[in-house]
Amino acid sequence: MGYPGDTALKLSLVDISKLAKVQRPVVSMWRTRHKTSTPRFPEPVEVSNKQELFLADEIVEWLQDTGRGNNPAAAEDMAAFASSARDNFDLVTALLVVRTLSGEALTGMHPEDVLDLAEEQDPDDDFIFSELEAAVASLEPLLFYIDQLVDATFTAPAAFEKLMNDRSRFQRTDALFDPMVLNLVALLARSLADGKLAFAEATPGGSDLLLAIADSFDEATSVALAVAPLAPDSSRLALRRLQVHAFSRENLRVGAPDAELPGQITVAHFPAKNHATMTDAQILTAIDNIALELDGTQAAVVLAPARLLTDKLAAGSPSQIRDTLMRSGKLRAIVRLSAGLLKSHPRQHLALWLLGKEQTNVPIADRWTAIADLSGFSLDKSGTQDLVADLLASLHGLDDVKARAFRFARLVKTRLLLSGDGNLHRVPPKSADIKAATPDLAEILVRAETAIETLNRTSHAAALDIQLELGSGVALPTAALGDLLNSKQLKLLPGTRFQAHDTAAADGFMVIGVPELLNGERTRHLDRLQLAALYPQAHLTEPGDVIFSTIGGPHAWVDPLGLSVVEFPARILRTNHKAPSGLIPSVLATDIATGPRGSWRRWHVKRFHEDHLENTKAVLEEIERSRQQALDRVAQLEQLSTLLARGSATTALQITRSTSTLEGNN
Repeated sequence: MGYPGDTALKLSLVDISKLAKVQRPVVSMWRTRHKTSTPRFPEPVEVSNKQELFLADEIVEWLQDTGRGNNPAAAEDMAAFASSARDNFDLVTALLVVRTLSGEALTGMHPEDVLDLAEEQDPDDDFIFSELEAAVASLEPLLFYIDQLVDATFTAPAAFEKLMNDRSRFQRTDALFDPMVLNLVALLARSLADGKLAFAEATPGGSDLLLAIADSFDEATSVALAVAPLAPDSSRLALRRLQVHAFSRENLRVGAPDAELPGQITVAHFPAKNHATMTDAQILTAIDNIALELDGTQAAVVLAPARLLTDKLAAGSPSQIRDTLMRSGKLRAIVRLSAGLLKSHPRQHLALWLLGKEQTNVPIADRWTAIADLSGFSLDKSGTQDLVADLLASLHGLDDVKARAFRFARLVKTRLLLSGDGNLHRVPPKSADIKAATPDLAEILVRAETAIETLNRTSHAAALDIQLELGSGVALPTAALGDLLNSKQLKLLPGTRFQAHDTAAADGFMVIGVPELLNGERTRHLDRLQLAALYPQAHLTEPGDVIFSTIGGPHAWVDPLGLSVVEFPARILRTNHKAPSGLIPSVLATDIATGPRGSWRRWHVKRFHEDHLENTKAVLEEIERSRQQALDRVAQLEQLSTLLARGSATTALQITRSTSTLEGNN
């Protein structure tokens, strides 16, 4: 099935595991156990980049003979996992374009005929002709491989993506995005397009963002895609990729970027694929160049490390470039994103810049920039839509901005960003900030009063004694748990590891751990004498302590009475009464329980003005008491219902009177 010599299909140990659909260690186990037994595991034929390579034919034959693996179609699929493309990547991708655009199988074709096809498809030598012309003598053994690859992956676009993914496994510099960030860029870019639907990628060699945009449209919508020729070699690869995808989607048009095209939306990510050595100054200069080329109808969405786009920079060239770009007025929004969105750098935070039209109709001193810190927030579909809506709203006029209820973004005077400490996502609120409207204050007041009236009219419990009046609408900003701990407004106390048999006492201190946080039951106890003798380091809770855990998702509970012990990995958060924080334990627990994925220290929690704190806390406690009474009544009614049904069915009792009034019996 392969071809002779050095051009035979070869597989690494990782390739073998993927072909056989098993975990990587399984292949090493096969190799060890079958080193001498029959049939013997094949020997490597080559070492490339410190990786041993095996003949694909021999591996497939061994899998078939031994019945190992979970892929009965390994012989048909092996081309999709072979390493042939790694040493001839540009050549293989160029041949794949030829096969796709011509619609002809390449096996048996003369290399010169292949070159003629390439010239027909790429007369201006934009993406394939030079690669094939320079290696025409080496084409023949790869032609059969291309046909095998397409057959194994079923479609040409799937074959191209297989090649890209395979290369990414071996070149760690490649950008591998989490789908969430691709969805964010795609939704923002198409929302900015405003019907023009022309998109260009300014990342040298980049095409991931463009393909995400293309995927967000249905096939009935015509979309124009272009890549910027900032790095000719890698841009040719991006064009090859887009050509293959566009051939199977009639709605996609691939062309050259036009800096003067009205409404064109540019997207970019830095550092680019195969350009990981770009310096900070080079990255910011490239972004500045993108901003300079934008006219009044165009916009750009840029992704880069947060340390460059949002964090404090050391004095020098990069900070000067960023400062100049901010002063241009084209930087309209700054968003710091959570870590883990770039799979090749899982601990790195990304940030997003939205570049657009300068606010020429607003005095320089009054111009604003939207900022959002999502460092500890994982965007879902709804959150992505709300963030995009916030960013789009920030581009509108002052009246529209003031009428907008922003979920994530905050509007800050640009001059405050320039005069701050350099952390663009942490500019503290000031009176000079633009105040965006919260939902109509009078409407909230009316709805709350109506809810209280309805509850008091229909409840069997005591009436809620809650008096309301219209508030100021100026709220304290939320705060990250890590910041509250650093400022000593919160104190973190660890849980204690207990022996299971010690927590089975009939009486003593109540034990709160992950089981209690997950199921709500409080049945475990630790004897008081054992606590003192065996666990002197354990902390007893105080009333109002918040006990939380992130195991199985975030969970939190407020201990109303105190004198409980907390089992590791659960922990205690205790407010510092000497350093007012504006925190209410029940609200803090709710915010933690609904926290996003990621580090809990970055979760943001609500805070209250000190003059609102006591009344709010008292009312929430009153509502919780009423809620608990209602739950107790529900439990009693359920118990009564079960008892009466069982008693009546067994004739243990007879119901002689019902208080229900049936319809028609009035």
